[in-house]
Amino acid sequence: MKRILVLASTLFVFSLSTVAQQMTAADYARAEKMLSYNTAPLVDRAAVRPNWLPDGRFWYIAMTPTGREFVMVNPADGSKKAAASLADLGVAPPAGGGGPGRFGGLAVASPDGKKAVFIKDWNLWVREVASGKETQLTTDGVKDFGYATDNAGWKHSDRAIVLWSPDSKR
Repeated sequence: MKRILVLASTLFVFSLSTVAQQMTAADYARAEKMLSYNTAPLVDRAAVRPNWLPDGRFWYIAMTPTGREFVMVNPADGSKKAAASLADLGVAPPAGGGGPGRFGGLAVASPDGKKAVFIKDWNLWVREVASGKETQLTTDGVKDFGYATDNAGWKHSDRAIVLWSPDSKR
């Protein structure tokens, strides 16, 4: 019985390697069209990144066929409100201006809203929102090897890829 399993496994691996050797550049190009970085823009409301507010509510941006939609959710009562902008929801823009610019990308606000983490010169920084004081957290980031980035995979964004502790201390 063991011999049969080994023989079957060997034949399976051999057949896979034979199929792989027969693939053409066109086959790879067709397969690449199905990777997430090519298909994600075609799926509405696929990725939701919650931005928690001190009062327990959170907001997120959803991509729709007509563009961006800003959504406020109150888990306490289950309500949900959609709007065309954060201002329409009564929320100040995220720390760092909400887009590429002075802070080198999107900042990630702490749950209490008092601090924001961002990437500048491939290093991680924290900014106190009230005072604007910036503190550099890392010093050895270099191009293509920066801190808190997602540029090693199939997608890339300028937003710092961090997760705050619920008490906003770390």
